[in-house]
Amino acid sequence: YAQDSLQEEYNYTLKDYQIKDSIFRRDSAELSKKAKAYEMAMEDNKALREQIRILESQIYGGGQ
Repeated sequence: YAQDSLQEEYNYTLKDYQIKDSIFRRDSAELSKKAKAYEMAMEDNKALREQIRILESQIYGGGQ
């Protein structure tokens, strides 16, 4: 059950990251004109990538 739960969280987080990253890439030229918005988008993507890395470690690395 725990593995399934982690897999679902991983899938959701990965999809969330992919959507936000796609939007960020599309809008990055415009966002770069607005330093705070650009910084917030970068921090959000960084946090999602870290969460994905942790979940991958838990799912595929035996939770270590």
